[in-house]
Amino acid sequence: MTVDDQNRALEPERSQIQQYLDHLGVPSFPPRTVPFDPGYDPDTVVSHIAQSSHLMAGLKLSMTCWQIASFRATQAKIDAAHACGLPLVTGGASFEIAVQRGTLERFLCHVPSTRHRLRRGG
Repeated sequence: MTVDDQNRALEPERSQIQQYLDHLGVPSFPPRTVPFDPGYDPDTVVSHIAQSSHLMAGLKLSMTCWQIASFRATQAKIDAAHACGLPLVTGGASFEIAVQRGTLERFLCHVPSTRHRLRRGG
């Protein structure tokens, strides 16, 4: 069963919960958070996406864990994010290393993200 199938199966319960939250005056917000994965196991990340993707504006594959982890583990996280329409974000140290080593173009060809986090570091 895919994440979408699971979400469709839970729609009646979610609707009842939303009605209750509306009754309490809890406002609805568009997705705003971009949680990061510091190298958690795929089951934890996939479960978090299934639980909270409606609150997420994206998912950051943090640090360089995604580059050295098992390809299947990283791919499971990427697939779960894509299945929920979440853009992926990378950057930080892995980006800075690529710039410093003159391999940015090659790095970008292998990055699974749709956005890159750039910062001025020191």
